[in-house]
Amino acid sequence: MVIFFGQPGSGKSTQGKLLAANKDWCWISAGQLLRDSDDPSIDAILNSGKLVPFETICGLVGDALSKCNNVAHVVIDGFARNIGQSRWLIENGIKYNRAVELIVVIEIDEKTIIERLSSRGRKDDTEQAIRNRLDIYKEETYPVLDYFRKEGIKIVYIDGSGTPEQVHVQIMKEVELCKLA
Repeated sequence: MVIFFGQPGSGKSTQGKLLAANKDWCWISAGQLLRDSDDPSIDAILNSGKLVPFETICGLVGDALSKCNNVAHVVIDGFARNIGQSRWLIENGIKYNRAVELIVVIEIDEKTIIERLSSRGRKDDTEQAIRNRLDIYKEETYPVLDYFRKEGIKIVYIDGSGTPEQVHVQIMKEVELCKLA
């Protein structure tokens, strides 16, 4: 499994999709799984702004992993946002014949993120709301990355400030260095 991390607006979903499409791998987005769910209780949780329970999100990711049996690798975006989910992914990956092989962290400066997200035109993309999301990312993500590092999983940091194509080239180099290509 290749897991994508990055601040809001860093392009991790775009890059995850590109990698999966380029290699004919399976792409799993935790956010998309939640949005696509026809479970009214998940809709209610999402609409309330609360976090989806651990068992629910892990169950959805597990179901998605079970559907990727005939694919060489899986690209995951938006999952393993805390230590519990990270531990679940490593421990349960075996059940799905998967292991976390690479973490790709897309980094971009805060000014660019604010510009990107502000230009989307969403009412929740105010500068203060964006800064709050960036603070949450910093607080929640770095412990997860430390956990994966302690588990011996390779973590690469990619400069996400270029065009999508330029960023993709950097990612492909790292994938090839890990002998996943």
